[in-house]
Amino acid sequence: MNNTYFGGVEVFKLIPQRPPIVQISSIDITSELTATSTLLVKDDNYFVFEGVMYEPGLVEHIAQSAAAYAGYESYINNEEPHLGYIGEIKKCTFFGLPSINDEITTNLEVVSKFENISLIKAQSFINGKLIVECQMKIFIKM
Repeated sequence: MNNTYFGGVEVFKLIPQRPPIVQISSIDITSELTATSTLLVKDDNYFVFEGVMYEPGLVEHIAQSAAAYAGYESYINNEEPHLGYIGEIKKCTFFGLPSINDEITTNLEVVSKFENISLIKAQSFINGKLIVECQMKIFIKM
């Protein structure tokens, strides 16, 4: 694996989203099946209301983390990132919500993959405390 860490505007090489909807600050592709992403929650975040980022923002962060992971393959093939869609969310449990200036760290694992559909498992943390875990099916439009 070549460059596997992407932060700041470098993330745009992996995902089609652009501000103000971007919900990922960095991603490190740690293996063929795993990645770790981050998001620094700022007051201008699309999903923040009264200083708190709510559940839809966490789901979008996980989905964009999965999209960035999938986008890495496009990147190494010198292609533009493809659009991704959430096909299913299950076993999603929230244990807390981030506030402004919290940094979310998400561990992503590809459980299975068939053609352009991936089943991923994700856990997100703030300062080592689990705030959400879920599984998603992500469909990448080719």
